[in-house]
Amino acid sequence: MVLDLNMPDMHGLEVLGFVRANQKFQQLPVLVLTTRDDDGSRTAAMQAGATSYLTKPFTPQALLTEARGLIERPVEGAR
Repeated sequence: MVLDLNMPDMHGLEVLGFVRANQKFQQLPVLVLTTRDDDGSRTAAMQAGATSYLTKPFTPQALLTEARGLIERPVEGAR
């Protein structure tokens, strides 16, 4: 999942909380893309269950590299 923290109707951390609360999506990689480059936002997102955090502006190559790394990452608890 690619998730922005700044959305019009709901904060991204709320969405992330709903995703992580659902058993089906516990292992879903979540890449946060945001303009928020402060340590507090990064820490809050990672503590809420983000798998990775990338700030805007980013290059297409950086996004591709990050997404590829998440896809290829072993799932915790998998055999």
